[in-house]
Amino acid sequence: MKLLQTLALAAMCLLCAACVKELPFEPPAHESKLVLNAFVDLDTNWYASLSSSAPASGVVRFEPVQQAEWKIWENDIPLAIKASYLPPAEPPGLGLFRLEGVVPRAGAVYRLEVHTPDFPAVAVHTRMPAAIPLGQLEWLQVTSRKVQDSLFFVQGLLRISFTDPASDSNFYALHLYYPSPVKDTQPLPVDTVNGLFLNPVFFDTADPSAIFSLAAGQSYLYEDDLFNGQTKVSVLEIATLVSDTASRLKDLVVELRHLSPDYYRYHRSYMDQYLTVSQPFAEPLQVYSNVSGGYGIFAAYAASRKRIAFP
Repeated sequence: MKLLQTLALAAMCLLCAACVKELPFEPPAHESKLVLNAFVDLDTNWYASLSSSAPASGVVRFEPVQQAEWKIWENDIPLAIKASYLPPAEPPGLGLFRLEGVVPRAGAVYRLEVHTPDFPAVAVHTRMPAAIPLGQLEWLQVTSRKVQDSLFFVQGLLRISFTDPASDSNFYALHLYYPSPVKDTQPLPVDTVNGLFLNPVFFDTADPSAIFSLAAGQSYLYEDDLFNGQTKVSVLEIATLVSDTASRLKDLVVELRHLSPDYYRYHRSYMDQYLTVSQPFAEPLQVYSNVSGGYGIFAAYAASRKRIAFP
């Protein structure tokens, strides 16, 4: 009986194998596209990086693009600009294009086109927001302890505020820095104040409307759904090293960025994807891109800053 069952099973396997038909399949060819990334503001020269996309399989490499023609329009009026390529300080990495000749204005719409010899042109636009001033800064609690000569570990609670315009949706990012004559972070300083670099300070907040972000250095994002047209107050928890020598000064710089919607959507989607990388059953998330004909992001912000001394 077992022999008959074995023969029947073998015959069924042979019958199924005879029904299998192999179909030719060629994976779709990958078309490399330009990747443009630029976050521009009201205060400093504009910088942008160009690279090319890589196929989904194989070894991923940085492929910087060093030759490009840049065109910029402000409210549909062409601007005369100069674009110069700045190679990376250390390979591997992407160099930056410095775009000179743009004097940005709040409320203006900027359209950017990039043409290169090897890729289709890309186009993108964004609106420059206006700066929203910070309100009063107040230390609620500060403690410090000496860790070595002229170097202190400072912990404190800082209360900050700003007034949201009663208008359409507004988006914000909050950053903290200490000013220093030396650059502690790479690849570029965020800005300069009286010839000083602004180096990031890590902080935390229990504010329910704040969203933690790592996309552009440690910061918090805000959307004004819960405080539209009102004064927003947040308490920040700070822990950092401070020196009383000339190498580091003893004040803190609070920076409030008023963001274009593109800026907020990119950083929010970046953080959502980052938080789901290790989750095997999470829905796939695509980082927000607003570049037509390629990939990447062109977004704007306007920053207001205030200093407060450590007590």
